[in-house]
Amino acid sequence: MDTFAYISTIETIGGAAILFFSLIAGLKIKNPGVASGKWNHLLIMAAFLFIGMASFAFFHLFRMHYAQELVTGSIFLLCACAVYSFVIFTKTCTYHFQMEIAALMQNEDRLKASFSNDELTGLHSKHVFFTLMSNHIKIISRQKKKALVFYLDIDNLKQINETLGFQEGDLMLIETSNILRATFRRSDIIARIAGDEFAVFLVGASDHDSDSILESFSENLKKHNEKRMPQYQLSITYGLASFDPQFNDSIDSVLKQAYDIMMENKIAKRNVECKASDPA
Repeated sequence: MDTFAYISTIETIGGAAILFFSLIAGLKIKNPGVASGKWNHLLIMAAFLFIGMASFAFFHLFRMHYAQELVTGSIFLLCACAVYSFVIFTKTCTYHFQMEIAALMQNEDRLKASFSNDELTGLHSKHVFFTLMSNHIKIISRQKKKALVFYLDIDNLKQINETLGFQEGDLMLIETSNILRATFRRSDIIARIAGDEFAVFLVGASDHDSDSILESFSENLKKHNEKRMPQYQLSITYGLASFDPQFNDSIDSVLKQAYDIMMENKIAKRNVECKASDPA
C-alpha cells in the first residue's frame, strides 16, 4: 500500500467514525414542531445528499492534480466533518428552541394557576367557583336534586391586620382554608371569593346533612383554637343555605341566601358580645 492509499484509508476510517457519531447525535434530536421520526429521516437524507453532491464536486475539481486515493479519502473526511458540524448546529438550535418552548409553557401554567386558584390559600378563585357551581346547578336542576351552600367570614380581620400585622392576617386566612379542607369532601367546591369571605358548594348534600356539617366545622374550628393563644383565636361566622331548583333559580340567589344567614348570625354574635361586655 503506497502512502496516498494509506492516508486515504485513515481519512476514510476517521470520516466513517465521524458519520457514525453524527448519526447517533442526529437520532437524539427531538424537534417539538416536527414528529421525531420524520425529523431524523430528513436529517439523514440531507446528510447523504450533501455527501453525494460534495463528493461529485470535489472529485471533478481535484482529480487532475492529486492522486485519486488521496482525493477520495480527503473528500469523505471533509464531508463527514461538515455533516457532523451540521448535526451539532441543528441539535444546539433545537435545544435552545425547546428551552424557549418549555419556558413559555411554564409561564402559561403559572398564569393559569394564578387565574384558577387563590394565590395565598390555594383554594379556587371566585371566577372558578362561579363556573363550577353553575355547571353543577344545571346538573342537579335536571335531576331535581338539592345542594347546600356554606358561606363564612373571618371576624375582625381588618382589626387583626392593623393590630397584629398582615402576616398574622394572612396566616388566619390560610388556617381557615385548612379547616375548610378538613371539614368538607374533596368533591365539594371550596373557594375564597373575597378578602375575608369563603364559600363552599356541597355537591349532593341536602338539609338532612346540615346539622352534621355545622357540627363538624365547629369541632374543627374548636380543635384549631385550642392550639392557639387566647389573643390569637380564630373567630368565624358562617351561614348554611339550601339550594332547591324549584325556588332558587340562580347562583346569586342561593349565595345571597347563605350570605344573609351569615350576617344574621354575625349580628347575633355581636349582640351577645356587647351584652357580655356590658357591666350592667
